[in-house]
Amino acid sequence: MKKYFTRKEENLIAAFRSLPENKSRAILRQEKKVGDLIEAGLPKLLASTRQDHPEKVIMAHWKEIVGNLAAHRCSPQQLIEGKKLVVNVGNATLRQELQFNERKILAKLKSLPSCSNIESIRWH
Repeated sequence: MKKYFTRKEENLIAAFRSLPENKSRAILRQEKKVGDLIEAGLPKLLASTRQDHPEKVIMAHWKEIVGNLAAHRCSPQQLIEGKKLVVNVGNATLRQELQFNERKILAKLKSLPSCSNIESIRWH
């Protein structure tokens, strides 16, 4: 394994050699093997590709949740902490209409598999 000099040691050597100091705030990190990185990230990747993942379920049933007329003018953006759904809405009129029907929409969301934890909707 290769030993790196600390920033202080590098600057001392640079001063001895009449070179400019390294004032960067970057930190040298220990090298990692690609296999170790893949092994660490694989469970998260597999979890995000599951078919019953809440975001995928919501996207698959979006027309049923908000209705055919509203579905093409708004879209779910993200699920925050598995409890709050953020929905992007095209215009203020549609946003207000969806807010009036929020209880019905929330009930439809909660009835979907793996979406029972959703507590609120934020219209953005």
